[in-house]
Parts: sequence; C-alpha cells; structure tokens
Amino acid sequence: MQITSQRLWWINAALVILAAGNAAAADMPLKAAPLPPAPVVDSWAGFYLGGNVGYSSGRVRYSSAVSNVFPGSTQFGTIDTTASQRSLAGVIGGGQIGYNWQAGPGWVLGFETDFQGSGQRNRSDTNNQELNGVPPALQNALTTIDQKLDWFGTVRGRLGYTVGTVMFYGTGGYAYGRVEETEFRSRTPVVPGSASLAGGATVTATRSGWTAGAGAEAKLFGNWSAKIEYLYMDLGSITNNHNILITSGANNGVVVNNVTSTSHFQDHIFRAGLNYKF
Repeated sequence: MQITSQRLWWINAALVILAAGNAAAADMPLKAAPLPPAPVVDSWAGFYLGGNVGYSSGRVRYSSAVSNVFPGSTQFGTIDTTASQRSLAGVIGGGQIGYNWQAGPGWVLGFETDFQGSGQRNRSDTNNQELNGVPPALQNALTTIDQKLDWFGTVRGRLGYTVGTVMFYGTGGYAYGRVEETEFRSRTPVVPGSASLAGGATVTATRSGWTAGAGAEAKLFGNWSAKIEYLYMDLGSITNNHNILITSGANNGVVVNNVTSTSHFQDHIFRAGLNYKF
C-alpha cells in the first residue's frame, strides 16, 4: 500500500508532538516525598499526687558519759564513757505530691515533698551484777535505752532522664523528723548493805537535716505511674541529760551521778509508690 505525501506529513507531525511532550515531562521537577510525622513526646509535665510504703534500716550513733557528783561515792564510776552504733529499723508509709517540667525529649525537672509515718525503733536492756558502793556491795545494775523515729518528711528537687516510658532520676534536699530517746538506769542491792539508785529521762525533738538518693518511675496506664526509690537521710543529733539519785536510806533524793548522752540519727529508706498525674 502506498502512503501519500499528505498522510506522511500527519504521521511526522504526530511523532514531533509526542517527542516534545516526553521532553517536557522529563524536565518537570519531581514532587518531594512527604516528611515523616514528628515523634510524639510522652510528657511527664504536670502536678502529681501519690502514696508509698517501704522499709527503713537506719542506725543511731550513741555515746554517753556518766560522772560522779556525790563526794566519796564510786557508783557508776567517776567518769564512764561509752560509744556504740544501734540499729533503727521498721516499716514506713505515707504520701507525696510534686510537679514536673518536661525540659526536652529526654530530660525532666521537678520537685517533690513527702510525709511519712514510721515504726522505726531500737530498744536495748542491759542487766548485770556489779560490786559498787562504799563499802562495796553486790548490786543488780539495769540500763534501758529506747530510741525512736516517729515520723519524717522531705522537700526535694528531682532531675530525671527518660528512656521510653521509664524515667531514671536523682533527688536530694531538706529532711525533718520527730525523734525520741529514753534512758533509765537503776541499781538495787542483792543483799543489804548499799543504797538503791535510779534515774532517767525522755527527750523528744523535731530535728532538721538533709537527704539524697535515686529512683526509677515507669508509666503504667492512663495517668498512673509506679516508682521505686532509695533515700539516705541524716537528721543530726539530740542530747539527753539526766541524774541518778539515791532512792533509799538517809540520803534518799541525793544526786549521785550525772549522765549526758548523744544520739545521732541516720536512715536508709527503701520504698515503692504509685502516682497519679493531673
């Protein structure tokens, strides 16, 4: 079949138009791929309120000095000094409230205050027989020392870093607590021949100190989170001054000895808690 010149002209024109279209399409800029969505930050910011329970294993550094103030007497020695460390353990529980600021995708700043009831206590009873008095006579000597931490609280700053839904943090600040120390000493004759003695006192005080520690807190569901925490706390010292008096015979009521003791309260706190963020 013969192709006429007119048909050949239309075929060439179509080929030119098609080539021009392909060239124009090749010169058009490509459309940029859409950006991935920004990561969602699981914020810790806001007020929270919660409760906790735990166990505290502390110690009391105890020292005492007993001096003779009755002329001619050797009861309890002229100067008798002792020093020891005593355990102070028990269950604790209470509540906390605080506020967090989200300082970026990883860092969290905050403050927290808590108040704890405490069952921490140490009691020691020493009972033995000694020769004392003028003239010397056998006596039963009893010494009782009772130390307690009734309650305490802290006001602390927190600095945390988040890994997923868990925040690891350090914390530290001010601590305060109600401490109590009771002492009682007595001597009673095993056989007639020396006077009986007794004396003691209780000192109760609210002491201030400091605390520092670390913990981890994990988001659970909704606005709830759970934490575990360790704190070291130092509440300083209290001093107990009291006298030992004669409690029998012609010198009944006369002071024989003066006792001065110091108790320094330190605590290791382990606790777990739940928080609700508003």
